[in-house]
Amino acid sequence: MPPLVAQELLKKETLNYDDVVTLIGPPPHGKKKLIAPVEFEASVQVKPDDTAGKEDDLPADKISDSSKTVRDDKG
Repeated sequence: MPPLVAQELLKKETLNYDDVVTLIGPPPHGKKKLIAPVEFEASVQVKPDDTAGKEDDLPADKISDSSKTVRDDKG
């Protein structure tokens, strides 16, 4: 007989967090903190003025090479 999770996936096709907890029990290191998609979107949005001038305040040796512009003036 297939494991419980496999059997349930054959019935439902997808499982959410609560389904998995019901099948295999709670996580060993405490319950997972769930956030709503709206909360996540709000937490990752960057306001335009949040990043303005941040790189200018850094010393030149602290700016990563990927952020420097390389210009080749050779024609």
